Amino acid sequence: MLEASGHSWRDSVVDSTLWGVALFILAVLFHRWISAADTGSRRNKSSAGAQVPHSEKVLLIVDGCNGPIRLDRDVMLKSHDENALSRSVSFLQVVEGENRQDRIHLVEALNRWVASKEWLGQAELYFDGLGVDKYSKYGLMGRSLDLSEHVRLKVTLNHDEVDNVIVQQVYTRQSITEEDALMTSDHTCLGIQDVYDKFSRGYYRDGWHALIYRRNSNGSGKSRQVVKRFGLMRPGSVFCLFGFSDAKQAARDARTLVSIQRLLEDEVVQRSFQDVREQRRQTLVATDDIFLRQRIVEAGGLVLTFEQLWELLVPFSKGDCR
Repeated sequence: MLEASGHSWRDSVVDSTLWGVALFILAVLFHRWISAADTGSRRNKSSAGAQVPHSEKVLLIVDGCNGPIRLDRDVMLKSHDENALSRSVSFLQVVEGENRQDRIHLVEALNRWVASKEWLGQAELYFDGLGVDKYSKYGLMGRSLDLSEHVRLKVTLNHDEVDNVIVQQVYTRQSITEEDALMTSDHTCLGIQDVYDKFSRGYYRDGWHALIYRRNSNGSGKSRQVVKRFGLMRPGSVFCLFGFSDAKQAARDARTLVSIQRLLEDEVVQRSFQDVREQRRQTLVATDDIFLRQRIVEAGGLVLTFEQLWELLVPFSKGDCR
């Protein structure tokens, strides 16, 4: 009565035991697999979120000597608080078609923008020491002061030209010599129309991309105002478009550059940095000095016009734009 279908109760017990062992082994293996996957996931998250030193992130340098950056001497002289320096730096922008200027507090807007970008480590404002010391009671010549968490003021000595100091900073951060920088040519080259097509399709929204345009020797003719806006007034001068800029504005700029392509070299150099490790030690310099811009790109750095910087900072001015 304890037998069925030719199997004894002992066979049933053995079968049940074997199935139990098999299920136990499968459960152990599954648990180990889940644990390994979880450990790997935590390790990847830890690696991805590891704190990268500010010195190895992208550095933004703002040239205070060749652009619409102003130090308010009244604020500096009347206040006994060194923090007044951060409030005394203004960024001016002429409003097209109107006889007025807009102004934002540069340090505050810069600090917010840098904090919002994982790839940005620090912003540095460079001023000529002799010029600043003419009306500063702080004795700033040759000094470096933190104006906020992410913004530092740097003032040169009276015998150091700001242009040379900035270019040397670009070389130093990349740990390369001038000859090495000039020989570096491992970047992609695209046609001017191709760049516009990619911007219009949103190709540059992912990743960290920079597109470098260079002026040729053709005369500007009726396009003088356009080339002036892009800082392309002389042969060899450069202009950079960036994937992190406002997508619509970048696409409009790319389209405008197509309209003056007879004034530009045929190939646009594309530098792409897909992850943080490739972005490290890159330098962005905001300046309207066309000679300095050319030197920076030749040194391996990248450049912004002050109009581009303004467009990036206005959303971070929190209403102090006026």
